[in-house]
Amino acid sequence: MKLFEFVVAIVSVIMFFSSSCLEAASIEEPAASSSGDLMIAPQRIVFEGTVRTAEVSLMNRSDRPLTYGISFVQYRMTENGMMKEITEAGPNELFASPYIRFTPRRVLLEPHQMQTVLLQLLKPQGLKDGEYRSHLLLCVLPTAKEEKEPDVGNEGKSLSIKMVTIYGVSIPVIVRHGALSVTTGLSGLSLAPKKGLSQRSLSVTIERDGNCSTFGDLVAEWKASGNNVVSIGRVNGIAVYTSIAKRRVSLPLSLPAGLEFHGGQLTVRFIDHVNEKILAEATLLLP
Repeated sequence: MKLFEFVVAIVSVIMFFSSSCLEAASIEEPAASSSGDLMIAPQRIVFEGTVRTAEVSLMNRSDRPLTYGISFVQYRMTENGMMKEITEAGPNELFASPYIRFTPRRVLLEPHQMQTVLLQLLKPQGLKDGEYRSHLLLCVLPTAKEEKEPDVGNEGKSLSIKMVTIYGVSIPVIVRHGALSVTTGLSGLSLAPKKGLSQRSLSVTIERDGNCSTFGDLVAEWKASGNNVVSIGRVNGIAVYTSIAKRRVSLPLSLPAGLEFHGGQLTVRFIDHVNEKILAEATLLLP
């Protein structure tokens, strides 16, 4: 291998594994997030009102000691819900990390041991009204042995590359300050077939307007002539951040056995994740 080609290969490997820890963040906001041997809770932190401190618990679910690195990263949500790492804020984006201290930043946990990460909000005078957001990233770091262990497939060669996978989980940390408002709507309902007559998926667009994000659960009910209302789908913990005005979601639908999915009316609601207040509602008449 020529020297230039080897250098390019090394740089590519470093870039790939540096980003692999970040890609887990596209899985968003269950009650407790997990990736591999790492579990963290809660799934999001919101500083608002007089709240100035918060805690995040992480747990080593494996049978071996693991070291975790903790840091802030910045993500931008796309209209399909994916998260892309950024370094500079765009329109309607404000970062929370400059105003939050946390400890520890690195921790070694024994098997099934838990650790609490403490966060503290420090608001400066004259802070601009708005919603500030960063993501707390918790990564499982390779051990010294894994970093130094030679690649078996390259024994006897002068050059070798050891592939070490780094994985982790991120959660949003949100600071809400001053006068905030948000309105939420649903549009673009479209039914598509999925895996047979009794299973479908519903495409729906969640619309957001204002200087605050919206967060809730998407639920679907079906009412056909002569039948009671039947719950046929639910997706929990959907956020639409301030970087976008709308987010497209695919909601899996499933009917109880014995019912055929045709005719009637399908109702979709976006409800508050905590108190189940209806934030938006839309209907679709089925043929």
